[in-house]
Amino acid sequence: MLRAVEKEHLEVSSTSETFGFSRVSFYQIKREFDENGIAGLMPKKRGPKGSRKLNTDDVEFARNLVGTHTKAQILMRLTDERGVKVSKRTLERQLSDKKNL
Repeated sequence: MLRAVEKEHLEVSSTSETFGFSRVSFYQIKREFDENGIAGLMPKKRGPKGSRKLNTDDVEFARNLVGTHTKAQILMRLTDERGVKVSKRTLERQLSDKKNL
């Protein structure tokens, strides 16, 4: 589709429609291709890229309390001292998450 518009000088509207895309999608695809080459056309991982509730400082704060505090105490200190309210399960996940080490 990109080649047809660029090399064969076809119209964007008709070419994108022929390939099953909208004009907006054509320009998004073209921008990705121009910025990243062929790799820009590959599907990207969807969904959250990291923790949304606890930042790295919060996780580090909690890790420093693990040996001396229960999870309930850690949750209370996170709420009181850092203004972060998370569930016990979220805390457990973040403390065990290999990416946050």
